[in-house]
Amino acid sequence: MNRKIILLRLLTVALCLAFVGQALAQTIKVGVSPGDVFNYKVTYFWDSTDPTATPPASFVEANSTEYYRATIDEVKYTTVTLKTVQHFLNGTDINKDELINVGNSLGGCLLVYAADLPAGGYLYPAATDLPLMIDGTVSRPYGSGYRDTNWIEVTMTDVEGYVTRYTKLYFDKSTGVLVDARFDDVSTDLPDQTFSRTIVITESSLWTVAGTPSDGDGHGDDQTGGLSMEATYGIIAAVVIVAVVAVVLVLWKKGKIGKKGKP
Repeated sequence: MNRKIILLRLLTVALCLAFVGQALAQTIKVGVSPGDVFNYKVTYFWDSTDPTATPPASFVEANSTEYYRATIDEVKYTTVTLKTVQHFLNGTDINKDELINVGNSLGGCLLVYAADLPAGGYLYPAATDLPLMIDGTVSRPYGSGYRDTNWIEVTMTDVEGYVTRYTKLYFDKSTGVLVDARFDDVSTDLPDQTFSRTIVITESSLWTVAGTPSDGDGHGDDQTGGLSMEATYGIIAAVVIVAVVAVVLVLWKKGKIGKKGKP
C-alpha cells in the first residue's frame, strides 16, 4: 500500500479521535427530575443616588413575597421546564411556566444549571458565545449534611438596556439547583437607581435544608484551580494526534511504511 495513503488514513483516525474527545467534552448532565420541588425566600432592595427618588410601587409590592416555589415539570434532553409560583402575604399568586436549556442557557431561567460541573469550567458548557466560568466549589452545611456547591460572580457592562448587571450565585453541584443568589441591576433608563434581589433556598425535596447555609468558610477547599472537562478532553485529543503523527513520521523515516515501490 502506498505510504501516502497509509499516512492519510492514520491522520483521519487521529482527527476522528479528536472529534470524539470534543463530543465527550460537550456531554451535559441534568441533575433534577419531574416532581422535584424547591422553595425560596426572595427579598428585594432598592437604592438611589438621587435623594428625591422613591422606589417604584411594584418593587415595594414585590417585597411582600412570602415564598417562591419551583417545581420541575419536565426534563427533555438538556432542557428543563419548571412551574413557578410567587406567593404574596396577601394571598395573591403569580404562576409562570419557565424553562432553561442547561447546556446553552436558552430559556433564561436562573434556578437550574447542569449537574456535576467542575470548578473552572463553563457555566453553560455548550454556549460558546456566553463564556461564563465557574469560580469555585465550596462545601455548604445543611440539615442533611455538607454538600458541594458551585459558585460564580460576574459583573456585566455590555448588556443591552443596562449600565451594569451584577450576579453572584451558588448552585448545588450534584443537582444544579440554585441555592443562593444576589442580583444588582442598574438600567440605562434609571442610571441613578439600583434594583437588587436575593433568593435563598428554604426547602428542597432532594435534601434537608434546615436553615440558611453559610458560605462554606472553614469547610472544604475553594477549588478555583483545575481543568474543566472541555480542557481535559481537548488535551487528550491533542496528545492522541501528536502521538499518531510521531509514529507515522518515525515509520516514514525508517522506510517501514509500504512494501511496494521505493520507500
